[in-house]
Amino acid sequence: MKLFNFDPNIKIVENDEINLINLFKVIWGGRWFIILTTLVGSLLVLAYTYTLTPLYKSEISLYPVLSSSKPAGISQLQGLAASFGYDLGTVETNFNIPDVVNSKRIKLAIINYNWYFSDIEDTMSLLEYWHKDDKPGLFSRVFSIKETDPQRQRLKWEERALKKINDRITVNESKKTGLITVSVLSEEPRLSKEIVVFIADALIKYINQVQLKQASENRQFIEDRIKEVETQL
Repeated sequence: MKLFNFDPNIKIVENDEINLINLFKVIWGGRWFIILTTLVGSLLVLAYTYTLTPLYKSEISLYPVLSSSKPAGISQLQGLAASFGYDLGTVETNFNIPDVVNSKRIKLAIINYNWYFSDIEDTMSLLEYWHKDDKPGLFSRVFSIKETDPQRQRLKWEERALKKINDRITVNESKKTGLITVSVLSEEPRLSKEIVVFIADALIKYINQVQLKQASENRQFIEDRIKEVETQL
């Protein structure tokens, strides 16, 4: 059986036009090559797909946070300052959720947190889980190259884990509704759900910390301005 069985003298293009009959003859002559190539390609794709680890997706929807509420005492101080003719504006804070979710701070917390993995029936950080089966490459084995510094090894793991978690977490924001969707891919459905909840909790804690800090700074600013006005009076 020949893979190619057609006359090389057949002209597909004659007088600036494609001869469909000759084209079909060429294709028919190479039909076994086409079939074999397609079969091998399909087998390689199936083999690659079989070796891939399935990933499970979990999502959570959030709305942008706009905080215009004032902590106890701030409104009274603003009113008192206004009575002295001092306009201090409003206390308002906008938070960009996609930026916070994509921050290195949250992603480091995710990869270093101890999660439960059903395949090993134990808790382990993603940093350790993703590298628990690491083996030295061929180059390293041949030349006996091995990282002896645990700190440098951990930094390498951390860099690779951050790249992987960057690919696993997606943040989409609807321009029409402002709805923000955070999706997570992981090796287990339960783990995907827990990471999504972890991100939501981290967002709430971060926003609360920023609000408390800004409220404290605003209160101090207002009190200082009132003292200035009292001195002037």
